[in-house]
Amino acid sequence: MLRPTEDQWRAITAIRSDVVVTAGAGSGKTWVLTERYAAMLNGRPTLPPPEETDAPIPTGAPCRPGEIIAITFTEAAAADMRRKIRARLRQLIEAGETRLLPYEEELETAPISTIHSYCASLIRRYPFEAGVDPDFVVLDEPEARRLLRESAQEALMEALKEEEPAVRSALLVYGEAGAMDLVLQLGAAWREEDRTGAEVWAVSRDALAREAKRWLQVREALLEAGRRMVEDGQKVSPTTKAYEKITRFTASWPEMEEALASWDGRVTEEWEERLRRLDKEMWSGNAPKALGDAVAKWKAAVKAAAETVQAADLPHVTEGLCRLWERVAQRYEKKKAGHRALDYTDLQLRAVRLLEDSEVRRHWTASLRYVMVDEFQDTNRLQARLVGLLLDGGARLFVVGDGKQSIYRFRGADVSVFVETRRQVQEKGGVAVSLRHNFRSQGPILDFVNRVLGPVMGESANGENAAPPSFKIEYEPLVPTREKMGGSVEIVHIDSEGLAGRLVEATEAARWIQRFVESGGTVGGESGLRPARYGDVAMLLAVSTHLPVYELALQEAGVPYRIAGSRNFFRRQEVRDLIQVLRWVYDPGDEVAMIGALRSPLFGMSDDGLTIIALATGRGKERGLLAFSADPLGWVDGSRKLPLSPWDRRAAEDAARQVAKWRRRAAWESAGALVERIVDETGIVPTLLQTSGGRQKAENVRRFIEMAYEREAEGRVSLSAFLSWIQWQIEDDTDEEEARVVDGDDAVTVMTVHQSKGLEFPVVVLPDLARPFRSRREMWCMDEDGALAVKWPGVGEYAGFGWYERVREGEARKDREEEMRKFYVALTRARDHLALFGTRKLPSKKKDPLTVDTARSWFDWLICSLAQGDLSGAEELVGRAGEGVIWTRVAAPDGAAGSIDAARPQLKDSGISEERPGKSPEVIESPDSGAQTADGQAKGAAARLIHHILTLGNTEGGWDREDFVITPGGGPLGRPEMATVSASRLLEYDICPRRYYYHWTLRLPALDQAFDTASGDGLGEQEIPDPLMGGDQGPAEMERVGWSPLLRGTVVHRVCERWTGAEPILDRLDQVLEEFRLTGPLGRRAREEVREELLRYADGELSKRLNRAQHVWSEWPFYLRLQGAQRVWDLHGQVDKIFVADGRTVVVDFKTNRTAPEGVGALVDHYRLQVQLYAWAVERNLAPVDEAYLYFTDPGELAPVPVDPGNVREALERVDARLNHLSREWRLEAYPFTEDLSMCRVCPYRAICPGFARGSAGG
Repeated sequence: MLRPTEDQWRAITAIRSDVVVTAGAGSGKTWVLTERYAAMLNGRPTLPPPEETDAPIPTGAPCRPGEIIAITFTEAAAADMRRKIRARLRQLIEAGETRLLPYEEELETAPISTIHSYCASLIRRYPFEAGVDPDFVVLDEPEARRLLRESAQEALMEALKEEEPAVRSALLVYGEAGAMDLVLQLGAAWREEDRTGAEVWAVSRDALAREAKRWLQVREALLEAGRRMVEDGQKVSPTTKAYEKITRFTASWPEMEEALASWDGRVTEEWEERLRRLDKEMWSGNAPKALGDAVAKWKAAVKAAAETVQAADLPHVTEGLCRLWERVAQRYEKKKAGHRALDYTDLQLRAVRLLEDSEVRRHWTASLRYVMVDEFQDTNRLQARLVGLLLDGGARLFVVGDGKQSIYRFRGADVSVFVETRRQVQEKGGVAVSLRHNFRSQGPILDFVNRVLGPVMGESANGENAAPPSFKIEYEPLVPTREKMGGSVEIVHIDSEGLAGRLVEATEAARWIQRFVESGGTVGGESGLRPARYGDVAMLLAVSTHLPVYELALQEAGVPYRIAGSRNFFRRQEVRDLIQVLRWVYDPGDEVAMIGALRSPLFGMSDDGLTIIALATGRGKERGLLAFSADPLGWVDGSRKLPLSPWDRRAAEDAARQVAKWRRRAAWESAGALVERIVDETGIVPTLLQTSGGRQKAENVRRFIEMAYEREAEGRVSLSAFLSWIQWQIEDDTDEEEARVVDGDDAVTVMTVHQSKGLEFPVVVLPDLARPFRSRREMWCMDEDGALAVKWPGVGEYAGFGWYERVREGEARKDREEEMRKFYVALTRARDHLALFGTRKLPSKKKDPLTVDTARSWFDWLICSLAQGDLSGAEELVGRAGEGVIWTRVAAPDGAAGSIDAARPQLKDSGISEERPGKSPEVIESPDSGAQTADGQAKGAAARLIHHILTLGNTEGGWDREDFVITPGGGPLGRPEMATVSASRLLEYDICPRRYYYHWTLRLPALDQAFDTASGDGLGEQEIPDPLMGGDQGPAEMERVGWSPLLRGTVVHRVCERWTGAEPILDRLDQVLEEFRLTGPLGRRAREEVREELLRYADGELSKRLNRAQHVWSEWPFYLRLQGAQRVWDLHGQVDKIFVADGRTVVVDFKTNRTAPEGVGALVDHYRLQVQLYAWAVERNLAPVDEAYLYFTDPGELAPVPVDPGNVREALERVDARLNHLSREWRLEAYPFTEDLSMCRVCPYRAICPGFARGSAGG
């Protein structure tokens, strides 16, 4: 029989004491829990002691299953615990312990459950005392959030109507939407702490009063430091460099002293400027000796002042938020009562209040002997309170947890609860046990974990030092127990950075898995080593932000995989397509859903076909797409003359007939049956199976059908109810696991570290180690006493103010500690092999070694522990140590495009060959594949790879942009008969054909913005700025927080377009800044930066002519057809200003480029074609154009553009020639680099363009 370790034995046998068990990773915690439960039933241990132990076996009074409460945190864990206890009980009975026979049946109803289920059973036992309906229902989380948000909206409307001053203050600062989101966050946290808004405000009011008193002390210290500066400044010699500075300070001090003496510490616009001036009075280097320590005291006093100031209306705003939550909570309680429902938090709150009733507590705990709680490190204080009340009748406590695995702060878990409970149990004479023997991982892995995390987390000081903060968990080394069977640890360092580095890292990780499995890598089995399968491998991600990068790398390497519990399930393209079809069936007016459905593989209509339908006129007053959606069959009858291709016509007619039929069936058929019908009748599953990752996509479709039927069991039978449920899941970012692919599930599991907790895998691949830590930056935090500290919604220097920043600093420390624990969880999931991947450029020169405190990523911690903080020496140091760790460096070539091509030689041209036009959800290949050179094929593969990654990565704002970017049967512009293009798109081609190719053929977002490895932000499509806009914009702070050249240009452009002269132009500027939420310090800076530029425009000749104009059109859109030499083109665009003054029609296009007056001429050459196209469009629609201008807002220059018939005709011929080239050519090499190297410096594709490297090399 298996014998326990000494520590396990103590945990199992101390049945007459309270016990706290710290169970390290892989230490047999579940087995200990099972044996402890059996020992309590039996009154003594049911297994032999450790071989080295000869002490007598402890005994106690036996108990029954009903006298033990066992609590864990998931239904699956509770079911697993009951199953293992049942199996152990059966073993004991079969071994002769027949007196345990009656317990088998009793065990089935014993309280082994989640904490919420246990609370629900308590409330159902005492519904009258709890004040609830005996037949109450428990709301699932999406439904509860929906009711809560409804309550918040109603409470907000009520508060606006009643004009409560404090609430109004909060609304003025945060706006309606911002205040509602903030209050919902606050309320969720306060409910878990059993606190009301009124209670929080009482504590916060006292804290703010203390801060006001603190300010008085800080102000006095600042005054004293200033006086000392003036006094010591007299000793500074006039011949020194510091004399002028101290003289200025002395001269300005009397005025500053008078102002400071009366300042109450509330920040106003005036005092923001004064604080900046105070900062400027501080020496950046060493102060002159004559000033002694006066400068140091002045610096410290100014810093203290900045840390203590408050917003002028902070008390009112704080009170308003608390009062607003009170209103929300009252309405929420009424709504739940109307539904006879409780949410999960209610279960805990009401259970605690029930047990606080001494009579209820006495009855409920009378027969209770033991309380067991698993995963205690993930509890909060409310749950700990509940457990404490259960012990009131004398029951013994047995809790198991591991502070090193507490990684759920974002869900309210408080690791200090576990730390404090352990201390309290020890102080009362209980037993504290640490299980350090690891039965999961092989020795090399555990040696590596100890070597890395010992220095990072800090090994136990054994009581020699002062106790650390309660959230600090010290490291206890793990002890290996498994027989050595070839375990390994490999670190792969990608010597690169940015986009190229991340792509290479993803590829290397996928190739590592492929090589390990295909080359016969082995893992431990029941009878020794066995060959590894893909199903043995788990890829763990710290965050899911970059999941698409690794997903595509696995696809390209041919590695089967599944994504566990992905929040992206409802954003998977195949699932989104079905949702769009359902929405269109349900709502004929949902144009977005209709377009998405028609473009999807279910119907496969091309963009050109959609454009033709959009421009066509329907039967009635409706036009285009709405006419088609409202009456599909009627539209088909009247659409015979539309110039649709045969494929598009067939797709439109199929869609029309099927959607009309599905709408009829939706009136009486269930959602599940309807979804299944749509899948069968469109034949989407066979289509998906022909695409990359097709089996997973097909299984996801089948899983979606199952979900529709499952909702019927919940009463959501109709299509409307099912769509509402889907929307709640999407809005709440609900985890929904992807369907498992069959064939024995032999696929790599891809999951987050959080999802992997409690699991183990033979092989763990841990990529993205260099992901920078990101401390949570909520708009609020709570101090240690429970007072609320809020951040202003602005992003200026004083948005957080002193108190918030001080409180936030403590939260940041907790976040960093949790990163350490998360790293521990990730490393300890591996049983046999561990592979780690990180991207970091080797430093070109010697730098100070990294330390644990200066590290910014898990990869940095590796360098600290293994290489003394120096990445340059890591490979040599790790190799020399010879402790079972392999360090491999992969060097990526310079130049991102080259890096991608060179690092991915195994990638073949992976565009899915289409069976039918429009049917593939991947980037579609041109049929003329033979025309590509080898170089073109390599670059094409890289470009498509980047495109697909960035498309998949757009998870935050939805999937609204075009996914099928190269339509079949011609070049990038689609069918040979017709194509659509914008004037600005042609301008981009004129500037740089290669840039055009990246942007419009491959549809790459701005790569320098979309893949920000420094911030760890996600992938997504970004607006691409005008390539001719300059980058100089003033203070670096504005650049850092978001005032970019693009935004500056957009604001100036918007003001010039919309200003009519009826009001001061700066008033219009304020309105535009408000639209962009540019408020507070940043808004004031932005206003100051563009102020002169706009005043020049308002005072200029162009504005005077506009004010005299009889007619003015602003932001005038056009959509016109141009008959070219070989084909028809649809051109569209938007003209900034058209006006008629003095009988002349004038066209104006605004340009916000940063340029000197002498640079205007060159810019006019760039923009001339665009303006001439505008003139042609205006002439076709309104009137002949007499004059056209480019107005450059920065220098205030108005430049004429010739628009006589000859120039316009020449422009149209140039356009036709360019478009013919674009329609014929899809090869990369057909799009040359610009000759103007200055354009490369501001190009968003410089990260992948060899042309940029050419320009850089040339200086």
